[in-house]
Amino acid sequence: MAPLALLVDDEVGILETLSGVLSDEGYETISTTSGEEAVELYLTRRPDVVFLDVWLPDRDGLETLALLRERDPQAAVVMLSGHGTTATAVRAIRMGAFDYLEKPPSYEQVVTAARGALETRRVALERGPLVYCAEGVDHAGSALDLVVPDDARLSVERRPELLGG
Repeated sequence: MAPLALLVDDEVGILETLSGVLSDEGYETISTTSGEEAVELYLTRRPDVVFLDVWLPDRDGLETLALLRERDPQAAVVMLSGHGTTATAVRAIRMGAFDYLEKPPSYEQVVTAARGALETRRVALERGPLVYCAEGVDHAGSALDLVVPDDARLSVERRPELLGG
């Protein structure tokens, strides 16, 4: 199944360029010029990656980023701006954006950002349950003592490197 990319920009030319690049690379794309509609599309279609303009007519792109990340902490979002500042880029990254591209982005920038965002999301989704399970082991000590009171029969070892920590 082809990865799905949600493209959000008020410039139709940028939407067409992004769609063309990503379609050439095997992505399915959906587009909107509205931050509000972007959130609705994200919740109903669950795209694998989002390209999101910082400046939108109906809602600030950073506000839209915050809403997406609130609803899905692993949302893979690449921010776009034609006239952004370094401060805006830093703020977007701190808010959870995977990358920040100046418009118009090159073919290679779009492809690299999309691939990187997808890989980061894949790893986050895979690690999520592992980290959750590992946190549960910390609280299992007394239960393990009841089931296996003899240390010779069971060895529990903390190995954070196996969990990436």
